[in-house]
Order: sequence, then C-alpha cells, then structure tokens
Amino acid sequence: MDPMTLQRAYRIATRIFAIFGAFVFCSIVAFAVTTSWKMPIHQFNLWKLEKNFQALAPSHPTDSMPVLTFKKFGGLFSSAANSCDYFVGEFRTSADSREDIREYYRNLSVQVRFGDEGDFWIYYPWSELYGELLHLLNTFPDEQNDLYAIFVSEKVRPPYADLRCW
Repeated sequence: MDPMTLQRAYRIATRIFAIFGAFVFCSIVAFAVTTSWKMPIHQFNLWKLEKNFQALAPSHPTDSMPVLTFKKFGGLFSSAANSCDYFVGEFRTSADSREDIREYYRNLSVQVRFGDEGDFWIYYPWSELYGELLHLLNTFPDEQNDLYAIFVSEKVRPPYADLRCW
C-alpha cells in the first residue's frame, strides 16, 4: 500500500475516532448532569419561581415573623399525572386577624392559607412540611391560630422526562 494512502486513511480514522469520542463524552456528561443534579431545567424553573416569589412579597405585615421558608418540586401537588409542580413560599406567624392578613396580600398574586383550615395538612407538600414545622414550633402547627402560609405555585407540562414528575 502506498504510504500517502496509508497516511490519509490514518487521518480519516483519527477524525472518526475523535468525533465518536466527543459524542460519547458529551453523552456521559449529559447523563451525569441530568441524574446527579436533578434535571437542570427544573432547578432553573424553581429558581425563577423563587425569585418571582421574593419580588411578589418583598414586605410582610409589620408584626409577622417568618417561621419556615420552603421550595419544593415534584409531580404530586395536583392529581394530574405527568406534570411538574413548583412550589415556593413561607410560613409566618402574626397576631393580626385573618381578614387583615388576606387583605395585606390581596394584590400580590400570592396564595394565603391558614394551618387550621380543613384538611390542609394531609396533602403533599403540606404533609411533608408538617414534620419540619412540628420540630421548629414544639407544638402541632394546626393548633397555632397565628400560623399562615404564603406561597406561589406553578404547574409545567411536559415533565421533560424527569421521573419525579410521574
């Protein structure tokens, strides 16, 4: 075989292996990112919602005190399957009346819920947060009349193939 033809074949083979190696490397990196950092698109969406929440509720009633800040992500917040729900908010205590608290947040596009309203604590993510609040308050959260939650939530479809959304 001619040495020039052999050199040309070697260069072509080197390029093919380099392209194949780059493809395999990129595939490994993409797999590692999606499995170890929990789908970056969801982390970014949750971060955006958190920034939106901070902008929506920059101030609170003067006598209210923060108890617990939370942000959650998953597919269990609504009964609809194949959706990813983002949930950001905080629990606060206040001596103000419920009407005053609702009025204060009325124009801010946040939802307000009180801990002793109906079956509030049995649904996820509230049920998960119940244990955290129990530890912080040293009493049952639903027995505290001055405890309320303000939050924003967002449902996104499609779930971008994240198993936590099923």
